[in-house]
Amino acid sequence: MAKYGEGDKRWIVEDRPDGANVHNWHWAETDCLEWSKNLLTKLIANQTILAGEGNLFIKTTSLEKVEGEAYVNVRKGKIIPGYELNVSINWKGEAKDPEGKSLLIVDGVVEIPYISDENADEDPDLRVIVKDEGPIGKRLKDAFLAKGKEFVLKQIRGFTQSNAKISKEVGGEISIFDGSVTGTNVELQEGKLIVQKWRFGSWPDGIYSTVRLVLEEPEPGVTVVKLTQTDVPEEDRYGNSTVVENTERGWRDLIFHKIRAVFGFGV
Repeated sequence: MAKYGEGDKRWIVEDRPDGANVHNWHWAETDCLEWSKNLLTKLIANQTILAGEGNLFIKTTSLEKVEGEAYVNVRKGKIIPGYELNVSINWKGEAKDPEGKSLLIVDGVVEIPYISDENADEDPDLRVIVKDEGPIGKRLKDAFLAKGKEFVLKQIRGFTQSNAKISKEVGGEISIFDGSVTGTNVELQEGKLIVQKWRFGSWPDGIYSTVRLVLEEPEPGVTVVKLTQTDVPEEDRYGNSTVVENTERGWRDLIFHKIRAVFGFGV
């Protein structure tokens, strides 16, 4: 075995004077718990579950608790994510009579005691609690179970690396975040340009925006991505007027900040 300083220098790992961890060769760990809290809040909080069906109105309000650990480890360039989280979600429900008079307003909680990377291919256990167990409160709870449970699980799947299918052909279909975003490729130039027709499932039917991603390489090893998205609707199908804000935040927090959290560079 060659002594240090002998042999082929390409296979020797040395401490650099500038302290740089070149190509993430040495073990590096990033704490992603705060990032996870922010992402789960954006995925789940302030979302409409029922908007009057059966005279019931239900929405999530906030994340009451996100506890545990979430991290990304990198060793020899290999990315190793991990998480074990305990999550509680606040929700609010209201029942009205046929004339629109409020019968009851209740608060509730959704408890998800264990979300783990070890079980990423399985839906976590979920418990829905309502703080009024009377007949109307139970009706609202049952409605949340019927409509809200699948929504919450879908958003959790979005956090735990949701399914994505993206065609490499012009005219081919795209689907990301378990189908929450769908569209088609309009123009593709390898390493230079991606143009897509793109929409959220919560947008009004037939409404598509145009996403344009320009990739530039001002110098070797450096890539600049320029994003433009046009024709985003002002409201979704439920009348929420935060579509533009949520779309912009989604790109920033779910795409670009995630790239930075994993690879250590980006916006």
